[in-house]
Amino acid sequence: MSPTADTTGTIRHPDVSEISDLTEGLLSPARTAEIRSHLGDCSLCADVRASLDEIRSLLGTLPGPARMPADIAGRIDAALAAEALLDATRDKDSRRAAPRPRTPPPPPQ
Repeated sequence: MSPTADTTGTIRHPDVSEISDLTEGLLSPARTAEIRSHLGDCSLCADVRASLDEIRSLLGTLPGPARMPADIAGRIDAALAAEALLDATRDKDSRRAAPRPRTPPPPPQ
């Protein structure tokens, strides 16, 4: 298949995101076949795919994020636990301090 032409006769290339979706296996089988065919005929789009493959491989070689030191993680956990305890205590105190609504006396009969 040669590159698709629109009604004006100009060649329509797939979007970069669609070429990326092709490499991720996210396209329908029919669209996958169309784009693969287009890539076989269009050096510009084939270069885009090669660039995307290169970027993807480079990103795969980056180290992951550094782990948080255990002492800092422990301090954060302790602070969150203390805050949760304070919130629970405040809720209990506010329920105790809240005045109870009075029930009106029954109407005279």
